[in-house]
Parts: sequence; C-alpha cells; structure tokens
Amino acid sequence: MKDKAVRYDNITLSFYYGTNTSYPLGNYTFDKFKQGKDKEASKSGMIEAHNMPWDNAVKAVSNNSKAIIRVDVSTKIRYKIIFWYTKRHHYFVENKVEIDDSGKSSAQQISCCFGIFGFLLFVILSLLL
Repeated sequence: MKDKAVRYDNITLSFYYGTNTSYPLGNYTFDKFKQGKDKEASKSGMIEAHNMPWDNAVKAVSNNSKAIIRVDVSTKIRYKIIFWYTKRHHYFVENKVEIDDSGKSSAQQISCCFGIFGFLLFVILSLLL
C-alpha cells in the first residue's frame, strides 16, 4: 500500500536541570509536519537556556559525577490509512541525558518508547546538545 503517512502535531521539547521539573531551562516547539511512507524527517533547532544552575552543574561534573538534563517530548500523531486519518494519539516521552566532564552526553534508556519516535528523539537531542 502506497497511501500511508504519519502527521505530527507540534512537537514540544521541555528541558529541565536534574531529574525533576524544579529547574526549567526552556522549551522548544517544532511545527507540525507530515511524514510519508518510507520517508525520513529531520528537524533541527536551538534553545537558549534560562535559569541554568551552572554552579551545581560544574560541581557535579568536577566530582567525576554527571550533570543530568531531563528532556520531555510531547506530541499528537495521526496515522493515514488508505483514505482517512486515525484519531490523534497523544505521546509523551521523558528522557534523562547525562553530561560528563568532557561535555559529552549519553542518552539513557527511554522510559516510554514507541517505534521510530524514540529514534527521532535521540536524533533531535544529538542536534541540540
């Protein structure tokens, strides 16, 4: 079947310092888009961090520990099957990115993964960090 596609509503990325939402760093939103069958989609953007507790982060990485950035991704997806689109399915993914003293990040296991969108999150994080 050639007539398959996925429509993404706006994809919202929320960044926090640490594992909870006490220190919000900023948000970024990708505009909605359509991804056709067997097509790849890549998006890039830049976020300006506000209220980043740099002192805490420097202390964490200087003690041979890692600074943790929490990234929440949320969107709604509609699937096209032949002539119509399905209802909107809400997706929310929470990921923790650890940053070591060299500035490199390593993505941990995603707590809620769904198909190719988990890989899309990894690519977006790679571009942003």
